[in-house]
Amino acid sequence: MSSLEQLIANLAAGVDTLSKIGTQDQINAHDARNAAITAAMELLAELRGPEEQFLHLSFASIDSANIAVLLRFEIAQNIPVDSSISAEDLASTVGLPVDVLTRVTRYAITNGIFTEPSKGKFAHSPISAYIAKHEHVRDIASIATGELATMNLALAEALTQQRVTGGKSPVAAFNVAYPDFNNAFEFIGSDPSRGQRYHKYLAGRTQLPLWDVQHLVSSWNWAEEIGSGTMVDLGGSSGHTCMALAPICPEANFIIQDIDPRGLQQGREVVASADASIAQRIQFTEHDLFTPNPVKAEVYLFRHILHDWSDEDIIRLVSNLIPALSSGARVLISEGIMPTGVAHVTGALSEKQIRLEDMFMLAVHAARERSVDEFVTVFKAASDRFQLVGVTGGQGGAFQSLIEMEYV
Repeated sequence: MSSLEQLIANLAAGVDTLSKIGTQDQINAHDARNAAITAAMELLAELRGPEEQFLHLSFASIDSANIAVLLRFEIAQNIPVDSSISAEDLASTVGLPVDVLTRVTRYAITNGIFTEPSKGKFAHSPISAYIAKHEHVRDIASIATGELATMNLALAEALTQQRVTGGKSPVAAFNVAYPDFNNAFEFIGSDPSRGQRYHKYLAGRTQLPLWDVQHLVSSWNWAEEIGSGTMVDLGGSSGHTCMALAPICPEANFIIQDIDPRGLQQGREVVASADASIAQRIQFTEHDLFTPNPVKAEVYLFRHILHDWSDEDIIRLVSNLIPALSSGARVLISEGIMPTGVAHVTGALSEKQIRLEDMFMLAVHAARERSVDEFVTVFKAASDRFQLVGVTGGQGGAFQSLIEMEYV
């Protein structure tokens, strides 16, 4: 059997397996879907050949630039749901020259975004219809194709400069892309509109299956472990995690700590409209996590925080918790976990996401995603009183696992 025939057989087998798995079997269905997607990707790469496949990936920045224009000028939102619109009318509505609008939209069509049912008339494809309807997807893509893309494209230059300077400067690709700022957090906080977009990006991610907060909710016995005590959400932004946990922990209190007052205020506004039995148990506090934490609690949560920082900085963050910790206090880490085995081809976002995030962290913060053992190592460096209790979650399409550390 030739390699092409084998790839076709693999794809057929993957699709057949997926069709036989019930929707209730979430984990196996997820794994079968990912296997079928990867088989399809391998077949596509084989059909393209090495040269075309590599160049196709090399021009991905054009795809990002095209999507950024679609988002900035709200092109998807201005195409009728059940009919088409002329290029002239669409261009007038979104404020672009007809020629530019036509070129941008026709390029998007090559990626399956929009259709052109007749010359000069544009309509929705399933992808563009979804984009038009779902704001949270637009919020995520806006950052991904905007500031984040700018930072990622500076990575090669940053690594070159680090080699020349022996790793001393610049700190990250971010500093090459935005040299007027010390770090990404300062950059985000310098512009209210940028900060709002960033917090909408974070909130939008929680509406995707990968980051659905319900994965976190189901990964630990929150009500029993916290009881009538307090949980501190470290760097909790607008508090969407605590809003999800509060209903299932009816006796617990929650404190969201963050250095960004705008994110905290967004959270206060959301909580103010919630049920009083929940709102009265959630508190927002401005706090710099790199200073000693004054709040004594039963549980502390780092959710998607530690991957932003170097090992040395994580040791500082954890060390600043220690004055507040009592014996038996739990520190939870909700993060993607880097696999430690060999890497494989993958076409599924849920499997590739951890490596995407690792590249993001390298570019934006000169930081990284970590394995369980690497997390344990940095916690032990802060204090040998930290003990690993266990790891849960990370299955059935969840990006994050939950690592439980106890201060003994």
